[in-house]
Amino acid sequence: MANGIKFIFYPIVFLLLSCTLTAAALGPVVSPYLGMVDLLFLQSAPDFDREAADIYKEDDQPAEPQESQLQRSEIQFPEEGALFGKILIPSVEIDASLIYGDDIKNMKKGVEVYSGTYLPGQGRTVLMGAHVTTHFRTLEQVQAGAEIEVRTNYGVYTYVVTGTQIARYDDTSAYDLTRREENLILYTCHRITGVGATPYRVFVYADYVSGPQIVS
Repeated sequence: MANGIKFIFYPIVFLLLSCTLTAAALGPVVSPYLGMVDLLFLQSAPDFDREAADIYKEDDQPAEPQESQLQRSEIQFPEEGALFGKILIPSVEIDASLIYGDDIKNMKKGVEVYSGTYLPGQGRTVLMGAHVTTHFRTLEQVQAGAEIEVRTNYGVYTYVVTGTQIARYDDTSAYDLTRREENLILYTCHRITGVGATPYRVFVYADYVSGPQIVS
């Protein structure tokens, strides 16, 4: 009888242990992309009742040109839900706060900078999203060559629009999170005739022009 229990108990233990180790190993790799799917698919704006400290004050922006590099130790990085800057696209009259996080609820406060990617100045892909009914209601009108200014609590960045496209939320070819040079991707729901959620998104792509780079 005891041997029979061993034959049942040991395989179950090994199976649970294997699943735990696999989840621990793959979690950091998979979770940003799962969050990305959730972020791109949802478009409602639930109540956001958890506050984080806002670390951006427009009066703190430097009047003189900034150094080309910033040490990580010099920067106060934002927490989830914190306001840490603003985005301006004069050609389409966008002027909105930047909120850090990967929670769709953050979009109620402004344009969300997805924490599964990077911050301006880190030399990689920066992904920002907002609702088409609020902060990005004119995003689909932006044209190639338009200037985008991103002001953060640690520096001011300029990007130039290189193109746009409309794609489904689950079309992973629409956003490259692995690029090794700094670039900016903005997205919002595609405004189409009809009622309810749409699976299509407007993507705007922009290349880095200027702004201090963060070094270790």
